[in-house]
Order: sequence, then C-alpha cells, then structure tokens
Amino acid sequence: MSKNEFLDQLFGLLSDISPEERDEALAYYREYIEDAGLENEEAILEELGTPEEVATEIKSGIFNKNNQDIDYASNKVKNSPETYSSNNQNNQQENQSSYSSSQYQQANAPQKSSNTALIILAVIAAILLSPVWLGLLGTIFGVVFGFFATIAGLIFGFGFAGLICLFVGVILFFSGFPTILHNPLAGVALIGAGLVVTALGILFLLLTGWFCIGVIPWAIRCISNLVHRCSNRNKEARV
Repeated sequence: MSKNEFLDQLFGLLSDISPEERDEALAYYREYIEDAGLENEEAILEELGTPEEVATEIKSGIFNKNNQDIDYASNKVKNSPETYSSNNQNNQQENQSSYSSSQYQQANAPQKSSNTALIILAVIAAILLSPVWLGLLGTIFGVVFGFFATIAGLIFGFGFAGLICLFVGVILFFSGFPTILHNPLAGVALIGAGLVVTALGILFLLLTGWFCIGVIPWAIRCISNLVHRCSNRNKEARV
C-alpha cells in the first residue's frame, strides 16, 4: 500500500468526524510519512497499521478528552520519522567510523612496531660498532689535521728560509764589493754567492705565496666537497 492509498482510505474512514479534526489528522499523517522519506515509507506504513486501525485510534483519541493534545500514533510508532532516519544514519556512521578506526590501527600497528625495532637495532649496532667508527673518525681527523699541519709547516719553513736567504744574500752581495779591493777573486765569489742565496730566498718566498694562495684553498675545497657528497648520500639513503 502506498502513502496516497493509505491517506485516501483514512479520509473515507474519518468521514464521521468534524472536517477540522479530519484535516488535522490527515495533515499529521501525511507529514509524518513524508518526513520519513521514500526509502522508509513502506516501513512506516507497516508500523502504523491498517487505515481502519488508525481511524479507530483517532476517533478514540478524539472522544477521550483526558488529553487535550491528540497523540495520533502513540500506540503504533515508537520513534518519530526524524528519529527513525537519524538512527539509521548514526548506525551507518558508527559502523564506518569503527571500520575506519580498525583499518587505521591495523595499518599503523606494524609500521610503528617496525620503526621501533629499527631504532633499537640501530642503537645496538652503533654501540657494537663504536670502536670502528670512533677509530675511523679519529683517523679522518688525524689525516685532516696532519695535512693542514704539514702545509702550515711548509709555509712557515719556506717563508722563514726565504727571509733568511734574502737577508744573508744581501749581506754577501754588499760584502763582496769592499773585498774586491783587497782580493778580487774572493770579492767576486761573495757577490755571486749573495746573488745565488738571494735567488733562493725569492724562490722560497714564492713557494710560500703559492701554498697560501693555491694549496690551502684547494685543500679546503676538496674537504668541503667530500663532506657535501657524504651528506647528500645520507639524505638519499634516508629518502
């Protein structure tokens, strides 16, 4: 039975009451059934009962003046249409929420446990391999420190030797001129030795400048490139 058939039969069965009360009852049941929705129309009609039963209840409610407000469906329907629809929606939402929650927990539980296990294994491995990586870090630090210490020693040695050679060469060179007057051969030898020692001093100073300008920046670039490559490899490994 459809909604219209139910209301038409109910209209005929309520022909013996006043038009106002009949219209009020029909309007109530029409709105009651429509609020439940088309998908719940059949279930609502089954809960209401037959038009004859509903008409009997309406008439008994009208003739019973104990309650001023008529509760047309008090004995047939426990829930209002809004409650009927909301209960179905709440049940669906609760089922979907519980299903999503269980899925989320099942999906994340192995991942959390695996991450914890990996962290524990990494800590244990780091402790067990600490002699290896500490020795490796010490070796790297020693090589880098030794390299820069060697360069610093060469710079200091060449610079100091260059200054000494320049100083000695200048003294020998100017000492040769007065010696020529007394001993020409010795004077020429002093002048020549002064020139040679001065040339060595200039060479040492040039080497000092080359270490400062060329070798030190090159070493710094090599070390920075090495560190940059290592950091990039670590990032790629993490990704």
